[in-house]
Amino acid sequence: MVLGLTTIPFNLTRQTAAGFDIEASYNFPLLGGNMGVRALVTLTEDQTNFDLLGRTQNAGYLSGAPTVVGNFAATYRRGPASVSQRANHK
Repeated sequence: MVLGLTTIPFNLTRQTAAGFDIEASYNFPLLGGNMGVRALVTLTEDQTNFDLLGRTQNAGYLSGAPTVVGNFAATYRRGPASVSQRANHK
């Protein structure tokens, strides 16, 4: 007869990541309105998983984070109207 069962969770895996983010934006007058451009870029230098099978480097590989990810946006505003364009790079 079992009167009780106690389990203790234990994580055998670990993940590390290193990199940095860059953000730049610029606004300037254009054709009687205002033009704004913005770029956000993430550079992943290292993404490593540690588990029972060893170490796996994932940065830049299909199963992991891409080495460079970017988001770009441009917006033109004139009075109450605006037009925007966005692009992503993965």
